[in-house]
Parts: sequence; C-alpha cells; structure tokens
Amino acid sequence: MALCITEKEFEELARVEFFDLHQSADVRHLYDSRFGAGELHIFSQGSGVQMYLHQLNSTKDLEIHYSHEQGFYFCNFRLSGFSRGRWDTSTQVLSFEGGVSTFGYFVGRGVKYFPKGVSCQEVTFLIEKEVISRWLDADHPLLEEIDKNSGSSWRIFRQGRIEPLERLILEQILHLDASLPYRKIYLESKILELFAHRFSLWWRRESSVREDHLPSLLKAKEIWLASLENPPTIKDVAYRAAINEFDLKKGFKALFGVTPYEMIQQHRLELAKRLLVEEELDVQEVAKRVGYSSLSHFGKIFHERFGLLPRELKRG
Repeated sequence: MALCITEKEFEELARVEFFDLHQSADVRHLYDSRFGAGELHIFSQGSGVQMYLHQLNSTKDLEIHYSHEQGFYFCNFRLSGFSRGRWDTSTQVLSFEGGVSTFGYFVGRGVKYFPKGVSCQEVTFLIEKEVISRWLDADHPLLEEIDKNSGSSWRIFRQGRIEPLERLILEQILHLDASLPYRKIYLESKILELFAHRFSLWWRRESSVREDHLPSLLKAKEIWLASLENPPTIKDVAYRAAINEFDLKKGFKALFGVTPYEMIQQHRLELAKRLLVEEELDVQEVAKRVGYSSLSHFGKIFHERFGLLPRELKRG
C-alpha cells in the first residue's frame, strides 16, 4: 500500500523545509529511513528562483500531495528513474522519465507518485513569473505567451529529451566542488543559464543545434571569451574549433541566442562594469582593457546597455 502524505507532512518526515522562493537557502538533508535512501539539496539566493537536487531510492510506493495558491514556472530534469504526476484540474497523468526534461507552469493542487524500488535522481528549478518579467524587455513576445498561460490552471509547455547543453550544465552543477569560495555565485549563474536556454527553446519550439557540433561550439565560445580584448576572426575560431564557418555562425546563434559579435560585446561590457566598480582604473584604461580604442564609442554602447555613462558609474 502506498504511503500517502501531504507536502507539509513530507517536510516533517523528511526533515526538510520547502523554502519560500524569496528566502535564501543552501542546505542538504538526508531523507528519513522510512522513505528509503536519498538526500535533498535546496539552493536559493532569495531572488525568486530555487533549485532542488533530489535523489531517492524508495522502499515503498510514495504519494506526495501538493497545494500551491501562487503559481510558478518549473523546469524538471529527470536524470534517472521515473515518477508520475497529476493535477486536480485534469485526469491526465504525466510521466517523468529518465533523460527527459519537463518545462511548465503549476498552480493549484496535484499529486506526485514515486514507485517502490526505483532509484530517482532529478534536478528541479522553480521560478516566479515576476522574475521572468524582470529579465525580458517589456515588449518581448515571450511575455505575451507567459501572460496567456499563467493563471488558475497548470500547463506543460514542453516535454522531451534533455538537450546536450542542458546536460552539460547539469553535470557542472552536480560535480561542483563544495569548498569553492565562489560556489553560490556559480550555482546562481548556472540556474539562470538553464532557464535562458529553456525559454529560448519554448520560443523557438525546437533546437536546431546538431549534437556533433556542440563540442566545437562550446570550444569556440571559450576561445572568444579568453580573447575579449582582441578577439580572433570567425575563420580563425572555426579552424581552431574544428567546424566550418557556416555551421559555426548558425549553430552559435541557435545554441547561445546571440551572434559571436553580440556575445563578445556583452561580456566586454560586463567586464568593463566590474572593472569600473572594483578596480582603481579610469574610464580610458577600462575601455582599453576590454578592447575599445574609441572612448566615445565605448561610452555610447555602455550607456545603451546599462542606462548610464561609464564616468557616472565610476562617480557612483
């Protein structure tokens, strides 16, 4: 017979607390032996985004009943095992299989089933709609889609295999050295990277990146980021990354959502902003450091991105 419990009862039995998305948390808990063997890692910077790393080998069938008045978006990556889910507004039962990612919206009540004897490992990210609205421009067409699909019912936007880039990011998260001093910043950046990729898939529907091109595209990005002051040409990077120029340009845009030039400019400006705030350098030195010979051009594009001039940030 299945063990049927509410989310609150699960919190008490598992000795965990499902934190509010605006609460900071970085905790690991071993599950109570009545569930089986496993652990749950909860991470949140209190910014409306939260990560759950869940691993459980259940010794009995388990049903967890959820109830959430405030809706949120979720992105679930089932790495191994399987479970099922159902919402009270539908008779449809969803399967969460190993190697499958599920992206959707949840509000109201639902049930999640974990079968006895199955070892499940999953990474789930929760995010509030308000956070998405902050990330995107007010006229972004994706916001219209979000408004249409948020409200009183749940919705699954996409369920399919875990994408190559997503698997790479998940591996980086799972194998992160816990002793690193910048661990929290790194985790937060990886959560944002995953959601950016997932939202781009939602808008484009399907990724057009060939799996055999992924290593070359990632190598190309590393080459450019290592040479922001004097970035190599498309031709040079294509040769070093072992990919032809056409596939590099097309694949880079599809995978990262920007052209190589746009990516280089974004990272140059972010580095410039950090140098202006943290280093004892004047504006001209910073512009030169990040590869801009024209001070007026640097000031113009800096203002376009951050809404203020470099010298204004320096004074602030």
